[in-house]
Amino acid sequence: MGLELDKEDISTAHFLPTFDKGKDVKVILKFTRRNVRNEFYGNRKEVAGSKVSSISSLATQSDNKVYISKSLTPSRKKLFRVINKLR
Repeated sequence: MGLELDKEDISTAHFLPTFDKGKDVKVILKFTRRNVRNEFYGNRKEVAGSKVSSISSLATQSDNKVYISKSLTPSRKKLFRVINKLR
C-alpha cells in the first residue's frame, strides 16, 4: 500500500459482529493522528479490491477482498450522497 503503519498509529481496532458465517469479517480502525488516517485513506485505491493475503503485514492467507471506507455520521453520509449525485 506504500504506507507503513506502526502500533502507535492505531488507537483502537475491533471487529464488527456478524451473525452470518458466510459474510466477510469487517474491522474498524481508529487512527491516533489525522494525517496518518488521511494518508491511509488517500492510498486506498492501491489496495482496495485486492486479496487480504496480498498485504504481507497482515500475515494471513484469506481470499477475502479488501474494502476501505470512511465511517460517516448520518448527516455527513447524506451530504456525501448529495454531492456525489451532483458530479
